[in-house]
Parts: sequence; structure tokens; C-alpha cells
Amino acid sequence: MPSTTPAPPPPRLPLIRRARPDELDAVGRLTVDAYVGGGVIPPDALYVEFLGDARHRDAQAELWVAVDGRGIVGTVTFVEPGSALAEVARTHQVLVVTHLAQVAAQAADQIAVTKDVIGDETVATAVRVTGRARVEEIARMLSGELGGTAAERHAADLLGVHRD
Repeated sequence: MPSTTPAPPPPRLPLIRRARPDELDAVGRLTVDAYVGGGVIPPDALYVEFLGDARHRDAQAELWVAVDGRGIVGTVTFVEPGSALAEVARTHQVLVVTHLAQVAAQAADQIAVTKDVIGDETVATAVRVTGRARVEEIARMLSGELGGTAAERHAADLLGVHRD
């Protein structure tokens, strides 16, 4: 007799929306944790104070969050053309750390970061992904797995890559 256990529901995509004022402290903590915990900057870097001050960034730009059943799982700052933060981005590097394929696909350059534990040491590797490798990385971010033609088609669409 076939099993009557219902299939699990498909994974829910995060809801992406403007950050609410009561979430700004959590946004600041998440941002600092992503940069420091991901090894992008040391914990004593001067930039940590700026990253943690989500209220200040929200006053100058738009802070958006990705929210799922766990709470806030991602954040991005959108700046208006001509604003102070946009002017910084014009002449300086702007780094966005994200696990959201839709955000990563907007990048001018994409760096894939992997973490490995070798013995008692944790090693992070950063590799610039371009061309086919970038489509595959965006597809992996979308589906959580390597390969898969549906995810790769969606990734190619996000990147504006058209295959013949």
C-alpha cells in the first residue's frame, strides 16, 4: 500500500521588504556578523562601527531585509543616484555579502567564498566567478545544489545571459 504521508512543502523563499525601524539593530548586528564572521574584515576595523549603525544608513538610503521563518537572514542597502553613499560607490569599492542569488546577480563582479576546515584550521577561499562558472554559482545559490537545468536557466535569466 502506498504511503499516505504527505510530501513536505517546498522550501519558502525569503520575503524581501524594507527594514522596519524596530529591526535596525538586528540589521546592524547581522551586517557586522557577515563581514567579521565571514573574515572580510577584522573585528577591530574602523568600518565595523559604520556597518553596525543601520539607523544611520537607513536615514541616508533604503535598507531592505530578507526574512524567512528564522527571522532576518539577509540585508542590502540601496542608495539613490547622487546620494552620499552612491558617491562613495562611484569611486570606491562597495562590498555586499549575501546568500541571495537575486542580489548576487546584480553585482558587477562576483566573488564566491568557500570555507574549509583542514585539521584544526579554518581556511576561506575567495574566487572571482565569471561566464559559465557564474551561472553555475548563481544556480547553486538558487537551489542549494550543484547542477540542475531549471536553476541554471533561472540563473542565466537573472544574469541576462542568453543561450542559443
